Amino acid sequence: MATDNPNDQSMLVSAPPGIPDYELLRRIGEGSFGEVWLARSLTGQYRAIKVVYRRTFKDSAPYEREFRGIQKYDAISKDQKGLVRIHHVGRGEADQFFYYVMEIADDKVTGQEINPERYTPRTLTLESLPFEECRHIGAALAAALDHLHSEGLIHRDIKLSNIIFVDGEPKLADIGLVTDVNGTLTQAAGTFGYIPPEGPGNVQADIYALGKVLYEITTGNDRCRFPDMPTQVELFPDWQQKLRLIDIINKACEPDRQQRHQSVRELLNDLTKLGETEPVVMQWLEWWKRRPITIAVAVCFLIASLTVPLVWIKHGAEPAPTPVPTLRHAPTLPTEPPLPLLVWKRQGSFAVAGFQFDPVESRGNIYVVGGYGGKDLRDTFVAPVNEDGSLGPWRKTAPLPEPNQGPGAVVCGDSILVALDNGTILRAQIKDGGELDAWVKQPEGAPWHGGQLALRSYRDHLYIFGGFHYVPYENVLLAPIQMDGGIGRWRQTSSMPTPQQHHSVHFYADRVYLVGGITTKNVILQTVHSAPVLSDGTIGTWRRETDLPRPLWYHNSVLLGNLLVVFGGFTGYQAGTSDDVLCGLIHREDGVISRWERIGKMPSGSVGGIGVVHSPKSGLIYLIGGSRGYRADSTDEIWSISVPELMDAYSAER
Repeated sequence: MATDNPNDQSMLVSAPPGIPDYELLRRIGEGSFGEVWLARSLTGQYRAIKVVYRRTFKDSAPYEREFRGIQKYDAISKDQKGLVRIHHVGRGEADQFFYYVMEIADDKVTGQEINPERYTPRTLTLESLPFEECRHIGAALAAALDHLHSEGLIHRDIKLSNIIFVDGEPKLADIGLVTDVNGTLTQAAGTFGYIPPEGPGNVQADIYALGKVLYEITTGNDRCRFPDMPTQVELFPDWQQKLRLIDIINKACEPDRQQRHQSVRELLNDLTKLGETEPVVMQWLEWWKRRPITIAVAVCFLIASLTVPLVWIKHGAEPAPTPVPTLRHAPTLPTEPPLPLLVWKRQGSFAVAGFQFDPVESRGNIYVVGGYGGKDLRDTFVAPVNEDGSLGPWRKTAPLPEPNQGPGAVVCGDSILVALDNGTILRAQIKDGGELDAWVKQPEGAPWHGGQLALRSYRDHLYIFGGFHYVPYENVLLAPIQMDGGIGRWRQTSSMPTPQQHHSVHFYADRVYLVGGITTKNVILQTVHSAPVLSDGTIGTWRRETDLPRPLWYHNSVLLGNLLVVFGGFTGYQAGTSDDVLCGLIHREDGVISRWERIGKMPSGSVGGIGVVHSPKSGLIYLIGGSRGYRADSTDEIWSISVPELMDAYSAER
């Protein structure tokens, strides 16, 4: 079948297996031990068919156990609306596989109107949803899971991508790992980040995983950031209600299983009570309890409002009318409104004057790995974020095995993964005190693929976007993140629109965004592209978004909810810089970035290659180092700005 993009690897699969009375149209996903296909019945009904292959199991015993689990699930799938419904279970091709036919998920755009060429199943995505939607989804899934557990079955792989919508209602899907509560575990039961400390494969593990799902859709944070809260909470109109939901989520995700909900029914009861109307007095008491500063201000206002009228009465005076200002002359408007002054705060100095940093944050610590400071660096530095937002002293921890001028870095659970610019992938465990264990090599993606900002993670996969070795690359590679935080085998997906490096990459609501960069012959890019992330982790067809106001490379950026903020960058190859802070709003409905706004200036002039990191603990964004010219005039300055300040500046420009 032809695709819109000749480089789209998501459709390049082997011939579909033979399923009686069904035409298998497209492979639409990979699940546990098999594939998911979009199929059409003899009567023209669209269905999803999961095919589980015998060859994916070491021996027949676990294969047969999975088949029996599906048979038992089939018998109860029609009894609960929150469970995906099975229409048929069968074996095929001399029992080299078994399969089950399921109801089809809604299309992301058209719902139950299925276009086979463009169908993309609607699943939960990583974004902050309104309180009532979070509560409804949580209660629906908890009821379904409670029914599953009451029948002696466990799910074993609850996560965002395994929750589909059918006619707009959420359902537990990908039931390939469903088995008896007392059954023996098969290998790879569960997904990294959703597995509790005690391990997978029991009722408590299902509760923990569902809690992580609720955490993701309530806060918009990845499950590996639990228990961090987003810093821009006051911008959410329903955050007071969400705080009550967070209390339930914290209990569901307790590391100590004895402190967790002991049954899904208990979790369901908490979610149900959350939907009941509270007395108004109790709502106000809860609101006041969380805002001691607001209470003090309100008390002062109340005293003032009572005192002033008494003074007037005592002296027999009436309040003077408010004077109406008069304009002496018409104001002269500038042809281009000046940018607002962003409120930056100096946060001391970094350990090295340099640039090309890709800092990361984990559990209240900021890490900077490698970089360029007159020469390639191999040092790794860590500093704690203090309660007042200041940074503690920088100290060295596990050095890289070789110098590197700017590895890409991501946090995955209790590990940091980096991609050196020569393609080497390394992983280091974060110890309790914040120090790192020694770096350990991981499976390599491809030679010279990696470098600053090229390495990113989303859901269950690690990605590398391009790289450089005298000629930039256009390849996009992905590898599964395993249960222990390590990575599996790399494979290629849809290439970037052009060979490039030193772009910035972000994921939002099952789309990936590629901003700026530099390509062959030192062409600086002004373009912004996005593409869907398919259910198997591969990247779909790229589309052009609104261009940046100017070409940029060696910039850096953060994603705050659905607001993409770009800091500085170079506008030329060896000369020309930008000191602008740019904002692009990603529309929740279709993922489009319609326009970019210039909201202010960098704190200390034009800088490129600056390290940018957001700390949920302090609510600040930190800028580390940078350069006022390509490999020249580097700085060790660290600056910070609060998320609300950036949001206010963006709102003012709109």
